[in-house]
Amino acid sequence: MKKTTIILLAIIIGLLALVYVWFFVYNKAHVDYFQQDAAFEGAAAEFYELAIADPSAWNEKSVDLQGAVLSVEGRTAILEPNVQLRLDEDIDLPDGWTTAETLRLKCRFVGTEEDILTDEMLIRCDQCKPM
Repeated sequence: MKKTTIILLAIIIGLLALVYVWFFVYNKAHVDYFQQDAAFEGAAAEFYELAIADPSAWNEKSVDLQGAVLSVEGRTAILEPNVQLRLDEDIDLPDGWTTAETLRLKCRFVGTEEDILTDEMLIRCDQCKPM
């Protein structure tokens, strides 16, 4: 009798732990970077210099960037100088989403990487929305 009570209690505690993990960890709301205050606001060229100097300081932070579009390919654009922006999937392409336009977007900073074609550093941002 005592053994079955212990097993039943262990099963109940296990189920409560699973419910806790599902509710507070798995079902957690995603961060909306567009609603957060921007850690940086300004020209993409300024942010490029800051991010190259210390990329870990900006990791996973919201940034508000403005700059001239160098190239566009689908939902991805590159702002001058080598700042790659990927638009959020739920929004329509902005009107100025062509080359030689100036855009202002709020994004999440993802990191830096070396562009193997040009051998220059590339700043990557995603979840971008036009301001």
